[in-house]
Amino acid sequence: MAIPRQVHRVNVGGTSEDYYRRKIYIPYMDSLIQSLGSRFSESNMPECMLYQLHPNHIKNFDRSDYKDTVRTIDEFYQIDNFEQDAMSWFDMN
Repeated sequence: MAIPRQVHRVNVGGTSEDYYRRKIYIPYMDSLIQSLGSRFSESNMPECMLYQLHPNHIKNFDRSDYKDTVRTIDEFYQIDNFEQDAMSWFDMN
């Protein structure tokens, strides 16, 4: 009777450290890098810009930079009169 061989997957070979590196660590790191890339991509910038509407952050802007930020947020969320209201917040600070 012949001893059955494993034929449906690739043997990694090498040490147990090589096995875990190739089968667990490297795929996990690839997944982590992809997740971070999608979370901090350019398409998520309007959500991150919302923090800049806080009065403590408004103090650090000049008017033109703040207006650009508000315009970007307004294009993404499309809130009625948002740009005018945000500029009045800037003028009050």
